[in-house]
Amino acid sequence: MRFENLARKTIENECEDYYFGIADLSNAKKSETQKYGSLLDAYPRAISIGVAMFPVSPHETDPKEYEKSYNETKKLTDSKLDVITSRLSELLHKRGYAAFSVPMIETNEKLFLYLHKMAARMAGLGQIENNKSTVSLKHMNRVNWGTVLTNAPL
Repeated sequence: MRFENLARKTIENECEDYYFGIADLSNAKKSETQKYGSLLDAYPRAISIGVAMFPVSPHETDPKEYEKSYNETKKLTDSKLDVITSRLSELLHKRGYAAFSVPMIETNEKLFLYLHKMAARMAGLGQIENNKSTVSLKHMNRVNWGTVLTNAPL
């Protein structure tokens, strides 16, 4: 079975509404990749996964309830992405390839956030905006992103 089919089944075990793409990061501009040093030399391809968040609308409830709903939804979505990226990395390792799950944390330099953005864009999923939605997705809901870097010939 092709890896993409296995990856989609893995993702669908965790959620129904997702975005999936594969990018060849070796085609990125040098100015985009130089800040990552040899990381992208070792892992020239990326699997980008977006999981939509559906918190309560701020117009439907008071601000405190919205914030509580949003934080619970974000925590659940982040947990799903952790499970998905870990399982995809495990699938790649079992096939003899290296894999690196990009952390969802944001550093002062926003290096990991930018890597998620670049992988999603290069995988054809659209340009991630500041609110983490993308310009080209069918719904403009907030989407949290996970990325797995690999050397597998996807």
